[in-house]
Amino acid sequence: MRKLLLVLAVSTIPVVAIAPAVAQHSSLAALQCMIDNLYHEARGEGIKGLQAVASVVMNRAQDDQNNICKIVYTRKQFSWTMAKQTKNIEGDISDILNVAQAATSNTLVDITGGATHYHTKKVKPYWAKTLVKTKTIGQHIFYKKHD
Repeated sequence: MRKLLLVLAVSTIPVVAIAPAVAQHSSLAALQCMIDNLYHEARGEGIKGLQAVASVVMNRAQDDQNNICKIVYTRKQFSWTMAKQTKNIEGDISDILNVAQAATSNTLVDITGGATHYHTKKVKPYWAKTLVKTKTIGQHIFYKKHD
């Protein structure tokens, strides 16, 4: 909860903008986990990049917001969670807040084709060859399991 208050303090969005998200889902923690993940994983990727990363989290969580924090903080799933110290959320995060709200209220449209994994174009993880590529959005390549 302390982190969310910090987010609202540095955001250019009025505090009332977050209220509908809190009312629409039962877990403030889920919203905060989604905000943190979008900020650290996709803050420079534009709206589509944010939507895509949020879609991966929701596809893994199978649209159950109670699983969002578990998904985000599962060991070695998102690189930023393994850092000893993470960057504080700052700047205009209005797009992040809007996408996080849509994801946690199950109104986000999945633009990844059902992706459950992704990586940046800069790396070639061993697991990528075991999955089916669905899309490239911004600097990320998205994958799903074989049908």
